[in-house]
Amino acid sequence: MKIDLEKMIFMFIFKLKKVKNKDLINKDCDVHLAYVFNSHEECKNYFIQHGYTDIDDQMVDEYVMRTTDKGSLICLKKLCDNAIARHINNNVLYPKILKHKK
Repeated sequence: MKIDLEKMIFMFIFKLKKVKNKDLINKDCDVHLAYVFNSHEECKNYFIQHGYTDIDDQMVDEYVMRTTDKGSLICLKKLCDNAIARHINNNVLYPKILKHKK
């Protein structure tokens, strides 16, 4: 079991609380909630699992607050969930608008 002291200190300084259940919630949540992922792949899989279709490492880096020396990624829950919601809404609403204009 590896202990990521850097992650614990960073979360303490910014008063972040780790979210244990990584469920997408579209309502407003506390700004101090954070997801902790063990790797870029785990973070990408979270976005893909919740409807993001095309995401790469560069996009993942946009949502990461901190990457620790042990490889943990700390991301704000509200930022990630809002990005997913915007992506889903744009993919659903924008094609309908284009069809309606024709």
